Amino acid sequence: MRRIRGFTLVELLVVIAVIGILIALLLPALASTRDSARSAVCKSNLRQIGLSLHTFAEGHGGRFPWTVHSDPDASWIITLRPYLEDVDAVRVCPDDPRGQEWMAGDAKGSSYSINNFVADPEVEGYSGSLRKLRDASRLIVLFEADPDRDDGHADHIHCSRFYDPFYKNIGRVFEMGFREIDTDRHGGDGANYLFADGHVSLISETKLRAMIDADLAAGTNFARPGQTHALTIE
Repeated sequence: MRRIRGFTLVELLVVIAVIGILIALLLPALASTRDSARSAVCKSNLRQIGLSLHTFAEGHGGRFPWTVHSDPDASWIITLRPYLEDVDAVRVCPDDPRGQEWMAGDAKGSSYSINNFVADPEVEGYSGSLRKLRDASRLIVLFEADPDRDDGHADHIHCSRFYDPFYKNIGRVFEMGFREIDTDRHGGDGANYLFADGHVSLISETKLRAMIDADLAAGTNFARPGQTHALTIE
């Protein structure tokens, strides 16, 4: 008589346990791959915005677009839309928790904010001409912005206030001066930054703190044209 052999309960439990172990091993790798893919999309977005900034500058005497301080309807978020073919998703990082909100309604929001040294002529140290920059490969012009920043001024970062004397006196430069930036958006790896020459770099929060320490020691501001330093180069 032919004997039919099946799984015993112990064998079934062993198989289930092995599958569980494999899943536990694979999940972190899958999560890491997902985070890397999202960061890559963000970098691609910033590169496209960088191209649009250069195209805009070429057609406007070399200058960068303005912020809402000049005119709410003249914000770079609005003036660059034609150069981005009105594709709103380009202005949104896939890891930004408010991404869908930035694309809703009039679509005047963005995951990214511009350096006010290059976009606000009222700021001391303003240098808004791309053609006149001598440190374009080291100057950050677009940051990943903190999603909880003030919506009324959400299109720019107050880089001119990074090292406010009050922040330095209380020893809270990073916590206060850099609160408008999302410094660790991509799975603990850091955040993406667009430089004036069009390249994009992922900078860790650890490196950002080192850049801040270098500035504090030298009395400089790495986001101010003419005061950038080697630490901003990847």
